[in-house]
Order: sequence, then structure tokens, then C-alpha cells
Amino acid sequence: MVYLLTKLEKFKRRIYEVRRNWLVLFLVCLAVVMMAVLPGCRSKTPKDNGDDDDNGTITTVIGKAGEYNFKLADLAWEKVKEPVNASLSEMKAYDADNPNENEIETDPAENEPDFTKVSGGGVYIVDGNSKGNMCIGSIEWSGDGDSVKDGFEGFGEDDAYEMIQNGQINRVFSPHSGYAWTAYCPDWADAGATLAQIDKYYDGRIKLYGSEDEYKGGSADPESTFVEKGAYVYTMFAKEPEEGQSLTIEKELDMTEGSVTIEFDKDGILAYPVIIKLLIRDGNGDWYLGGAPDEEELPPEEDKELEDNPAPENSNLVSAFVAEDSGSFEVAFADLSWEQVDSEVADLLDTMEGYRDYHNSPFAMVINPESTSVDLSAVTGGGLFVNSSSDPAGQLVIKGLKWEDGDETTIDETFEGAGWRALVGYNQNAKIGRSAATGYGWGAYVPVEVEANPVVLNNQINIGDGGNAPGAYAYTIFANCNLIEEDEYKVELIEEPISVDMSAGTLTVDLTVLSPQGFKVLVRDGEGDWYLGGLPQE
Repeated sequence: MVYLLTKLEKFKRRIYEVRRNWLVLFLVCLAVVMMAVLPGCRSKTPKDNGDDDDNGTITTVIGKAGEYNFKLADLAWEKVKEPVNASLSEMKAYDADNPNENEIETDPAENEPDFTKVSGGGVYIVDGNSKGNMCIGSIEWSGDGDSVKDGFEGFGEDDAYEMIQNGQINRVFSPHSGYAWTAYCPDWADAGATLAQIDKYYDGRIKLYGSEDEYKGGSADPESTFVEKGAYVYTMFAKEPEEGQSLTIEKELDMTEGSVTIEFDKDGILAYPVIIKLLIRDGNGDWYLGGAPDEEELPPEEDKELEDNPAPENSNLVSAFVAEDSGSFEVAFADLSWEQVDSEVADLLDTMEGYRDYHNSPFAMVINPESTSVDLSAVTGGGLFVNSSSDPAGQLVIKGLKWEDGDETTIDETFEGAGWRALVGYNQNAKIGRSAATGYGWGAYVPVEVEANPVVLNNQINIGDGGNAPGAYAYTIFANCNLIEEDEYKVELIEEPISVDMSAGTLTVDLTVLSPQGFKVLVRDGEGDWYLGGLPQE
């Protein structure tokens, strides 16, 4: 009996040891697998837009509108030379009798700013598209335990505080932070031009004007711009002093391990890509410029070739005219061939009502293959259709259209006084706007669905954000209308449409294009039908 029990105990012990060995082997294998897999599964810290590229290289290229973060310790700094170094802290006003000579030069040997008490800073432009605008929606300096953020909101009755206007440089105070701001650019003395301001639009921002901006004003020099090498905008953390007193620093930040976050916005023609440097006022009251450790250049412009194919798909006509560059283009209606717009799309255009839903807009242009003859003797509406584009991601600005019958009747649409409205917004949601210049309503369509406002009416029609693609168009009916306050999707026509005999008439279109584009002409004829006009394929 004892013998049997002993054998049984040995057998149990053997089973236990086998189980234990298998468990140990399983745990070892599991550990090996986890070591191999987990490094690839660890969550990664999201990379900010502006601090480094995919290879870890520090960059200060602003490729597009968005939020960018820069760690001060990562940048290469050089001290601003005298006398400009001292002058920057004075933030004086300048005009023709007291010209600004604050062009920044730096000393490469002085390259160690004192980050422990930063009391101001800004943005300096190295290179960019001088035709385009650059906007700053907010800027935040984040230091050790404290920060300063300026979002420029909080305007009262004023619309804007001009930093550079009419040949003057002014010191202004942000309605948000209360801190002093000013600016400089080589073209600052251009009388009549507005080149830099803080304004209330888009919930508050800094707007820096390019040469092509509609709101730049009566510039003495059409090429004057803020966006050029040597321009800068900056602040000191000091509020408006009593009359006759100097600025007094209110806050200092320890930025030894700090960073600056800047929200770059867009408006109209864009300056991006732009190379910038940061400007800071250090603990000794000296100013420094900081940029990428390695010299940077803008990416070379691509040669954009235009393939002028018929659009929409069932069309047999190519563009009525091609815009290789910005300018005015005259189109003789008698030289064009015409294709009728499908009745379902035409009915939508006649309503002067936008698209209340999202996605799959029914406004996509379709041609009726069994079209009738166009009646150009009494045209009552029209517009412009993008037939071909060498850069759908680029921008198009329709600055004006003029229909002339060769006799006395002229319809001159300049969009002057038109309030801001997104004619096409998120995912093809579309509204109708009104031009104060003519009183006419305007609508638009783009063939892409984007989470942005690809078509905006605001003293001109701006098409961008990927919407500048074949198939996009803007249209109107020649009838005075009223906006409906409680319904932005349509307008109320308050008179019968005006008719223009365009049988021998011309349409003049004033455009800003950044790359070659082809266009067709859209008309509402004497029978109330809509047509697209272009040229036969060769």
C-alpha cells in the first residue's frame, strides 16, 4: 500500500513539473513577442506643423495656413545690430517727415540670447509670394509656468487698427492682450496703401497685405507689398501708457525651454509658402532673430502645363479663353459656339437658391446633347465656368465682369461693397450672396467636397481650397435682389431681369490667376435657358 502511494505522489509531482515548465516556456515566448511588437505599437507624440520635417530637420517654412510650433532653443539666433536694436523697443510712429530706417541687420557673433526674461517678439519674413496675403490668427509664447497669448479678438466700434497705412507706421494696441504692436516693411512709405493691420475679421487677426489684395487701397505703387524680405511685425508685453510716458514692460517669460505657437490664417490670394524667422526681446532688452539652423529656400515653382480638354464630360467645346496670367480678358460672343445646360441644372440656377445639404450637390454642370439654338438677343444672366486648370489646388479671383452690347447697355459687375459670404462652404453646402455694386445675387458650385470655404464673396469672388478645378463655376441673374436675413440660402428678386443684346456683344473678365486656366462663358439667354459657350476643338 505504501509503495502504491509513493508511486502516486511521484506521478503527481511529475505532472506538476511538466505544467510548470510549460507555463515558464509560455511566459518566455510571450515576453519575446511583446518585446518585438510593442515598440511598433507605442503611441507617438503628434508632430506640430512647423517645428521639424519628416527627417527631424528644424524648419521655419510655412507651407500652408495652419498652426505651427517653434521651440526657441532649437533655432539659430543672431542679435539685431544697433541702432535698430534700441529703436525696436521704442516702437515709435513714422511718416514722410520722420522716415523709418529700421531695416534689420544681425551680428552672427552675438548668438546667445537670454531666454530667462523674454518680453516681446514677432515674425520676420525671409521670402514668400509677394502677391499674396499672410494672416496671423493668434500667437502664444509659452514659458516656464506662464504664457502670453494674443488672439486679437474683442474689437468694439472700430473695424481695424492700422500699423502701416498711407505712408505711416503706427503703434497700436491689441484689443485682446492690450499689448503694443507695430510693423515694418520696405514698402511702408507707399502713400494710399494699407499694408499691415490688426482687424476684427475672422474673430480677430493680423492681416499683412500682398500686392494683389483688393483692399490694399489706392496704392501709389501697384507692386507694393508687406510680404517681402525684411518685413516684420512684432509686439512688446507692454500696455498703453499715460500720455507722454514710455512703454513699461508688464510681463516677462522664462523661455529657456519655451516655445511659440502661431496660427497662420488665409484670406484671398495667399502668400504661402513663406519662410519666416522669429523675433524676440530677451532678458537684456536686446532683440534677436531666430531661424532654422540651416539656410532654407522656397521649393521651386513647378512648370504647370494646361490641358484644355472639354468640360463637362459630355461637352464638345474647349475653353472660350485661356488666362496664362492675371489680367483682363475680352470675349466676343459671336466667336463662340454654344451648348445648352441640362434642364434640371438650369432650373436650379433659375431659383437663385443654394444647396442646403452636404455632399453630392445637384449643381454639377451637365450638357443637353440635343441642345437648341441659343438666343443672344436678350441675355438675362451669366457667369464664368472653369473648363481647365493647371493647378486645382491654386487660387482664382474673379475681380469683375462687364457685359457690353456694343451700343448703350452695359452691366459692370465689380462686386464692390459685397459683404463676406461663403458661396460654397463645407462639403458643397452653398449659399447665395449679393453684390452691392449691381444689386445682383451670386451663387457658385465646386466639384470637390472639402471641409473649408472654397468659394467666398467679399468685394470679389475667391475660389481656392482645392475648389479651383474643372467644373467649378459662379453665376448670376441680372435682377436686383434682397438678402433674406433669416435664410442665407436664397435671395428675393425684386424686379424683372435686365436684358442685354449680346449677339455682337463682348464680355470682359478681370481675373487673378496663379497658374494657367481655361474658361467657358455661362449665359441665360432670351428664352430663359442656360448655355455654356466655348470654342470648337481643333
